[in-house]
Amino acid sequence: SKNESAAPVMSEQQAREISAQFDHLMTSTELYLDPDLTLSKLSRKLLIPAKQISTAINLVYRQNISKVINEYRIQHAKQAILNSDETITQIFMSSGFQTKSNFNREFARIVGMTPSEFRKKNN
Repeated sequence: SKNESAAPVMSEQQAREISAQFDHLMTSTELYLDPDLTLSKLSRKLLIPAKQISTAINLVYRQNISKVINEYRIQHAKQAILNSDETITQIFMSSGFQTKSNFNREFARIVGMTPSEFRKKNN
């Protein structure tokens, strides 16, 4: 068996290009709002093999794709908290999260406080 780690799986240039396409897809279509978004769905939309998307995202963002997708969702949720009167529950449901506990955990990880603390602080 050949040594996989001998050569980089993907050039940094290639990783950046794939990440840029991923980012453009996310921001132009708000695909992250789909709670059932999967790597294979992304692969079909981008016409790039799932493995390559995953590798590129890990290289560029230094974290896995689900965490990166959650960052888009949390940015969306932050805007909704700041600009709407929707309840936190309504916001979590319209931000692409499947469970409130995952929403709260990811919100705290990314923002450094809970959604309700964030709302209080910015009211």
